[in-house]
Amino acid sequence: MVRDKLTQEDEECIDRIVNPYPFVTEDTLNDIDASECPEERNSLVCELSVVLSNGAAVLNPRIQGMFPRLIALLNDKQIYNSSAIMLSDACRHIEDVQNAFKTLGIFNLLEFSEIHYKSTMSLVYSLCIENNNNREYFIENYYDEQRDRNCSLIQSIITPIPDESIESTDIDLL
Repeated sequence: MVRDKLTQEDEECIDRIVNPYPFVTEDTLNDIDASECPEERNSLVCELSVVLSNGAAVLNPRIQGMFPRLIALLNDKQIYNSSAIMLSDACRHIEDVQNAFKTLGIFNLLEFSEIHYKSTMSLVYSLCIENNNNREYFIENYYDEQRDRNCSLIQSIITPIPDESIESTDIDLL
């Protein structure tokens, strides 16, 4: 049997094969919402971390549409640490994602308590690395020298990023 046209079901199957990231992310978020077991929910967040550490995934517009749901995971203290690490993996070295997370209010959800401090600092580092605007925002609004002075990740970002323009010098080539 030869078909003249793909069915809607065919197109959906092809889309799932060619571009699985949005489907996996959506399904995993739904599983997190449906579960009441903290261990299972943390495990699911770790699975999201694997998916979202892929640059192609976080740059996908359909996944970017899920950023508010992903960031909202920080509100649940039972999965805060794994969520902070997952978001850290998702935005590290990707300025557009770092900026989107900031715009969505991720800094307002940071927890600096002792139980959450290490995962929070990992997230802050990933939000601020190679991103002067986020770095300055963190320093002005959240940096606490007493609290953060011994955190090597934070100390590595509070030093300003040098200007990329190189001062030219006249070199006499003979």
